[in-house]
Amino acid sequence: MYFSYYFHASTRVAYCIANEPLRIDAVRICSEALTADGTNHITLTVSVGGSTIATRTTDSGASGSNLVADTPESLTLTNQDKLHLAAGDVIKITYTVGGTVSSTDFSVNIPCTLARDFS
Repeated sequence: MYFSYYFHASTRVAYCIANEPLRIDAVRICSEALTADGTNHITLTVSVGGSTIATRTTDSGASGSNLVADTPESLTLTNQDKLHLAAGDVIKITYTVGGTVSSTDFSVNIPCTLARDFS
């Protein structure tokens, strides 16, 4: 099972609701090319229960880096305790554009595995 979203052109927020217990296995992105810049940039934040589990930016003032066109990228997962979702938990994906970004087509994929209790 996985959640997949596509963003274009401006700030957006998407919500994914787990319909059963799940474990988030990864957060993967793919986009058009975008050069890191301190003024014109994007920031992607994936969170669960108000805690960030993955983030990516092209804001050079915040240690951001370039996005390479048509190249999938796996993001580092943080807050490991938030990667296990109960039924009804919500994943929030926030895509923010800073300044003027001419190319912002962006895809986010979140593969998940069923989290079963075998105790």
